[in-house]
Amino acid sequence: MNPSKTGKNICCSILVLILLQGLGHHAGASSNESEKTAPFLDWSRITVLDLQTAQRLALADNPSIQATEVRIAQAKERIAQARAAYWPRLDATASASRIWMPDNEYQESLYTARVFDPGATVDDPQDYYRAGLTTTWLLFDGFERRYKTRRALNTKDQTISASDDAKRLLLSSVSLSFLNALLARENIDIARTDEAFFLNLLEEAKSRRQIGTGSLSDELNFQIQANAAISDRILAEGVYKTALHSLAALLGLADASLPSHVKLAPLEEATADEMQVPDTEQMLAYALEHRPEIIQGRLAIQNASLEKKMANSNHAPTINLTASVSGEREENTRFEGDDFGNTIGLNMTFNLFSGGLYRAQAREAMQKEIEARKLLEAAKIDIANEIRTTISNVITTQTQLKLQQSITRLSQENRDLVEKEYKAGQASLVRLNESQRELTSAQNGTALALVALRQSWWSLMSETGMIMENEAFNYLNNNE
Repeated sequence: MNPSKTGKNICCSILVLILLQGLGHHAGASSNESEKTAPFLDWSRITVLDLQTAQRLALADNPSIQATEVRIAQAKERIAQARAAYWPRLDATASASRIWMPDNEYQESLYTARVFDPGATVDDPQDYYRAGLTTTWLLFDGFERRYKTRRALNTKDQTISASDDAKRLLLSSVSLSFLNALLARENIDIARTDEAFFLNLLEEAKSRRQIGTGSLSDELNFQIQANAAISDRILAEGVYKTALHSLAALLGLADASLPSHVKLAPLEEATADEMQVPDTEQMLAYALEHRPEIIQGRLAIQNASLEKKMANSNHAPTINLTASVSGEREENTRFEGDDFGNTIGLNMTFNLFSGGLYRAQAREAMQKEIEARKLLEAAKIDIANEIRTTISNVITTQTQLKLQQSITRLSQENRDLVEKEYKAGQASLVRLNESQRELTSAQNGTALALVALRQSWWSLMSETGMIMENEAFNYLNNNE
């Protein structure tokens, strides 16, 4: 068997394997790039924006969420980098050089040549061309590559979990912001009703004074009350505009402004489910299983364990297979088979002493694992505290809403009665003003309690992780 041919065959075989790997990777990348992005909602088709639609739009268009998706793609590439260590490394080298000999060396070379051939000549300068192909294949490294690949896979899962956590927080923020906007708009409607009430009484007072049955003081009073209601409406409109800008920013709109043709859906009454008392233990159990921080904490423990194994793997020998083909040519680049030689070798490296480096790395990884376990315990405590606190808020707001609804109903009946009595001359102007203020305050309190209840529920959904099971989140995942 020709050793030269054998060496070249080995190197060529390795080259083919590497090329196949590269082509496969490229094909996979092209396939991924060709996947169609799911069409999300078009603003031009939206006239009434409800909460579910707002959540969908936020998940699709919020730049921060898009950034988390890019980080996931980066993590996937790090997996490919870790797996690349299983493949051989192939390097090609080429060089060209021109050498001018010193005069004495030239004369000596010429003299030597003419001893055998009186007519011989020696080229000066001389051209040399070299080319080679070298491959190195790591056969064994104490399983370090395996641990690095597992760590890269865990890191990808951590990145996905971090992305899910960002989506969880975004859905919660959108929900709270949307409900704040609904509350502001509800306050506008209440202020407008209050304004209309006093403007109507103002017109009646003017009419009565014109025919001599009314007083100027009544007219001035209703004018003052109407102006106060107008002031409240203007303030509520300002709050509403601010809330809309905050919502638009969360939805990823570049100018932080909703399209002018888009209106928010009405504030619905509380549902029977919202008036139910949450199951604390069920909520806690779900959160400790599904919260992204819990998942990340478990993966962090696994990564620390892998780092310890990687450090310990340095105590094992490293075995490399090397092969090379190289050749040299004078005067021209027309290489032929006889110009090449080859080398095949098996190398083993076994570290005998490193000043305690690897042991220190293993101890550091052990401390990281302990830290990760403590952080996971702390996260569980924080989550439990969040959930119990929010459940208490849900129960409190349920009671408040029932009470405010009752107050509003009674205030409405009382105001209507006092209004009739005032027009009949049986109730004072002061009592009429008080009854209207009580009604307005009760209506504001009811709207606030309803929104607070709904916000508490959305906070609870976020803190348990259940928010990621809602329609908006599933819509995004099904269309990625």
